[in-house]
Amino acid sequence: MYCSMKKSIAFLMGVASLFVFTGCAVQPRAILHDQAMKRASEDMDILSHEQEAPTHPVTLYEAMARAIRYNRERRVKVLETALSQHQFDLSQFDMLPKLTTQAGYTGRNPGPASYSESIKTGNVSLEPSKSQDADRRVSDVTFTWNILDFGLSYIRANQQANRHLIALEKERKAVQILISDVRRAWWEALSAQRLLKDIAPLEKRVLQALEVSRTVETKRLKNPLEALDHQRSLLQTLRTLQALKQDFSGIKARLATLMGLSKPGNLVLADPAFTSPLPRIHWELDTMERAALVLRPELNQAQYQQDISRQDVHAALLGVLPNVSLNAGLNWDSNSYLIDNSWLSYGTQISWNLFNVLRAPEALKAAEAKQDIAREQRLAISMVTLMQVHLALADHMDARTFYTLSRDYLQVQTRILKQVQARAGNTQGQAKLIQEELNFIVSQVRRDKAYAKVQDSFGRLLISMGIDPVPAQGNLGDIDALARGIKEHEAAWLEKDLKAYVAPILTQNPGNSDDA
Repeated sequence: MYCSMKKSIAFLMGVASLFVFTGCAVQPRAILHDQAMKRASEDMDILSHEQEAPTHPVTLYEAMARAIRYNRERRVKVLETALSQHQFDLSQFDMLPKLTTQAGYTGRNPGPASYSESIKTGNVSLEPSKSQDADRRVSDVTFTWNILDFGLSYIRANQQANRHLIALEKERKAVQILISDVRRAWWEALSAQRLLKDIAPLEKRVLQALEVSRTVETKRLKNPLEALDHQRSLLQTLRTLQALKQDFSGIKARLATLMGLSKPGNLVLADPAFTSPLPRIHWELDTMERAALVLRPELNQAQYQQDISRQDVHAALLGVLPNVSLNAGLNWDSNSYLIDNSWLSYGTQISWNLFNVLRAPEALKAAEAKQDIAREQRLAISMVTLMQVHLALADHMDARTFYTLSRDYLQVQTRILKQVQARAGNTQGQAKLIQEELNFIVSQVRRDKAYAKVQDSFGRLLISMGIDPVPAQGNLGDIDALARGIKEHEAAWLEKDLKAYVAPILTQNPGNSDDA
């Protein structure tokens, strides 16, 4: 018996030592250079082969469609939404009863021998006895249903459903911001494309004129001061042209990133040549405010969050109630001393933590305070939303006014350039012509920037009202079909009165509109 005890102790010590040494063996491992190189190569391969760079001029709506399809940040939002859906699906399983099965083996050395002692006389049985095998196999299948857990699981599942809806609203918001960013980047990239096309011939002429002026200065064919003054003017022109190009550096790369292209490549944009009129804003301000309070994703998120807080109140109430559990099970034991080795067990249990009654008022107050905070947050977001609508509308109107001024200025500069071109003959006339051509390019750039500002402010006006730029049934797999859908969707509410456009949505979302 003593030897078996020593063996058991030695075995336990060996197992404990194994666990200790295994735990101490875990050490932090930095990423190796080869691993980083392999990861970088895989990432570059995925990014470069995900979509082919367009070989044709890209329109605004195709750029938007490609951004919807390939933008990485949007994909993160899509995956987060999918994760919230899976979490909601999992939360529904928590409402089911528990059905557990287990099997095992148990043994002891020495065996479970015992003796008995009389309570009255204190006499001890002469021989030890046992009623259980030293080595046993047991198994059981148990069904358990806890009513309180079911109620709490039901509330948590509803809260998770609201969190999933919050994730959908966040995805909506991300798409709205993405389309607005693409709109701005596309028009700025188009302005850069026009600038680079017009600036190259002028740069070439300025360099030629600068070389001629230096030759004139070297050969003293003219007053050196006049030649130097001419060179200074030409160099100033070159410096202005370089500054203009620097202002637009990286614009196409930013647009390509938004479109999901790993490299800008030879990205060419389709030039509408300003044949399209400015966006027609003919909506009433109160209708715009109404649309914003109904459609803004932030307000819908706040409403769902308020519902989550309201359900916390219900959870606090459930926590006060007694806990009732029902259980039933099938059991089996290999113990040879049992008459029946398998049996059915069942029962019920009621438990009640009486101290929960004492904490119930404070728990309810805390839950109601959380609900009040959620409500006030929603009202605060509503106030900010109304302010953003007013500011976005004012900014858009200012941008339209500035664009009109820039367009008129360019028209005057164009007529001046034609007059100078008709009179340019001598060197002084050529210098004047170069200066006016520079003024023309600068005026054109300012006109393009002003138009890009109009489009940018228009996109932010749409964001302030929460209008989705992508049709609900858009085909995300077909770039051309999605581009047409975005264009037609935009034209649909630009051509109609906003009240008529939003009316069906107001009818479909009466709860949200009333709360807003």
